[in-house]
Amino acid sequence: GGLDGSEGGGGGGGDVAARVLVTVDERDLETVLPAPGRPVRVVKGDSAGATGELRRVHEKRFLAEVAVDSADGVRQRVEYLQYDEVCKVHRV
Repeated sequence: GGLDGSEGGGGGGGDVAARVLVTVDERDLETVLPAPGRPVRVVKGDSAGATGELRRVHEKRFLAEVAVDSADGVRQRVEYLQYDEVCKVHRV
């Protein structure tokens, strides 16, 4: 069977997607950095919750250079964040 409890092959009236809620400990998660120029969200630290754009990855210093959005949406300040403080944003 599948994760949604189905056994495959559909017999009946159409596909219904089931949602599965899984509890995951924060220690088991990793942040993902996008390519430079792509959107990010700050997930830890003083700017947690802010969005911005990844400008550059400083591999030797293990830092992400992020242009953080101000409240009015204009990118005003650059922050140097640890890799685990910033994460790729998936926009739908």
